Amino acid sequence: IAWYGPLLGVRMARKHLAWYMDGLSAPADGAGALRRVVLTETRPADVLRLIGAYFADTTRQVAA
Repeated sequence: IAWYGPLLGVRMARKHLAWYMDGLSAPADGAGALRRVVLTETRPADVLRLIGAYFADTTRQVAA
């Protein structure tokens, strides 16, 4: 975001986040909802907070 600026930087970051989050689409653990929220959020600090909260949630079950 620092390299591209706030408008283009957020769009570029979302593109990469979408690629990384493709493997997190299991509906049982809320990943689909997280993906939708993260990929539409415009504030980088909120994206970091949402991702951190998702991975800090120890009640999620990991798919085998």
